[in-house]
Amino acid sequence: FFKQKTAYEISTRDWSSDVCSSDLPRRPLRDLPGPRGHPRALSAHRIRPATAADADALAAVIHGLGGFRAFEGADLDTVREAVRTNLAAALAGSSTLLVAEDDGGVFGWAQVHWLHDLFMIGPEGYLTELFIAESHRGRGVGTELHDLLVAEAHERGAYRMTLLNGTHRASYQRGYYAKLGWEERDGMASFALWLRD
Repeated sequence: FFKQKTAYEISTRDWSSDVCSSDLPRRPLRDLPGPRGHPRALSAHRIRPATAADADALAAVIHGLGGFRAFEGADLDTVREAVRTNLAAALAGSSTLLVAEDDGGVFGWAQVHWLHDLFMIGPEGYLTELFIAESHRGRGVGTELHDLLVAEAHERGAYRMTLLNGTHRASYQRGYYAKLGWEERDGMASFALWLRD
């Protein structure tokens, strides 16, 4: 889908992580309403696949957002080096990473890893990242990134998508993913084995 279209770029209209699962709702992008049901207004942002050249811009957004355990107290150079390494691995692996940008540069991104578990009848899309800089929130860009990745999941014949959403995050508290059709899974626990301090 996106990996085959390296020059893929979308001129968009403005209408705008952590355990949930989605039934992969089928909603054409052009039919989606704007925030709180309002019509979409024209916008100059673009969504495209990430490239290695986006590493420094993504690092700046991550550093500006803060709140990431791995980068607590880290300076921008430390974040930049980690993002360069991780972005290179993501681009070489089985994942889709999209960035949102405008004339001021990259201001958001979303990433799905495509898992091929033996107990499923199709791949699983694991949405690990969906973040928008504070200055660009409320414009529907996060929802647009989400819907493009769900569309790709359909193209890939995915069985389901999953994500983790910290209950302390504003997205969880305002029911962001539930409003997009995701279901919080009862009886499931999220575990982490921290391998570094």
